[in-house]
Amino acid sequence: MELNIIENRDNPLLERNDVFGTAKYNGATPKKEELEEELSKKLKVKKTQIDLIYLRSKFGKTEIEFKAKVYKKPIKEEPKNEENKETSENTEAKGTEENKE
Repeated sequence: MELNIIENRDNPLLERNDVFGTAKYNGATPKKEELEEELSKKLKVKKTQIDLIYLRSKFGKTEIEFKAKVYKKPIKEEPKNEENKETSENTEAKGTEENKE
């Protein structure tokens, strides 16, 4: 996927940058997560700092337009890995069993 950033506006009041651009791709239309990954690499920020507002594709073209907000601080939580998720479910189950007794 090839990203082309058309405009990168600084918004100091909201501590973010508004990014407009296009992405050329081969094959199927990329998912939102894939575009976030590529954008984070290009802008050298974490994926948790990016909020994609829209993706617009045009019929018959392998190009999409996008708008994203890139924040100075993370706005999303880091995805939990499977081990942490299982342990948190086990502790919740134990807590409900103790409340029943």
